[in-house]
Amino acid sequence: MPGVQDTRVCAVTLPGGGEPWVRAGFECDAAGFAAGAVAVVVGRPGAEGVRVVLDPPSELDGAGTSEPFFAPHLDQEFDHPNGVVGVDHIVVATPSLSRSRAAMLDAGLDLRLERQAEAGDGTIEQAFFLAGTCVIELVGGPGQPDGPASVWGITFVTSRLDCLPALEGGPVASIKKAVQPGRHIAVARRELGLPTRVAFMDPRTSAGER
Repeated sequence: MPGVQDTRVCAVTLPGGGEPWVRAGFECDAAGFAAGAVAVVVGRPGAEGVRVVLDPPSELDGAGTSEPFFAPHLDQEFDHPNGVVGVDHIVVATPSLSRSRAAMLDAGLDLRLERQAEAGDGTIEQAFFLAGTCVIELVGGPGQPDGPASVWGITFVTSRLDCLPALEGGPVASIKKAVQPGRHIAVARRELGLPTRVAFMDPRTSAGER
């Protein structure tokens, strides 16, 4: 088993092409783009759903892939119009938090926090894993269908959050306070046609904030 803190997210693979990402303010070519240390790979032949690519690889109870994979773009400089400079966190939903939690620990991810939170009409369970430069937020609770874990959404870090509502195409409608104290978040409009839920946040206030 990899040592704790050795395992990191190196890429996320998603179905579909680059057009929705361009509408969301990303500099994106036919294969995707880089968001800091994480490659976002689009239109990969044979790709099914959204998958997290770890180094070293792991299936992550269905949310990842065990196939060795070279992440493109990480040696390129991207100046995204939306100001994205990295991935803040990836949300993974699971019908069995204990099962998925065990899979992430087996993959060598660093468990930093576990808690319960109120959501809608019930309580959800959350586990937060440090995975290189970003966090994987594992969420379980009532209403999750049986089956494997799956990627629910991606939140990017941007240095231009205040400018997003006025960006060409209006990738977000509004900005609001985030759960994390002192931070703000904006959710990408569904009309953009992105293959997963996407949000943008301002940078963390300190390197140790997780």
